[in-house]
Amino acid sequence: MADGAEFPTLNLVVRRTIRASAERLFAAWTDPAELVRWWGPQGVRCTGVEVDLREGGGYRIGNRFADGREVW
Repeated sequence: MADGAEFPTLNLVVRRTIRASAERLFAAWTDPAELVRWWGPQGVRCTGVEVDLREGGGYRIGNRFADGREVW
């Protein structure tokens, strides 16, 4: 804020039970071929996935919106 006031800490916890094995869920989130199949809401196409699970690695997902905009 302009007056220098601190923002309060905000915590958000989302829980959902998914009927799948831990191995299947891990693959869905870490295997690019799996992730591209389900990622994104309707109207958004996953254009690519980069997953590097090593310590210090990265995780990027490309999204193409209906208006042609692409965001990584």
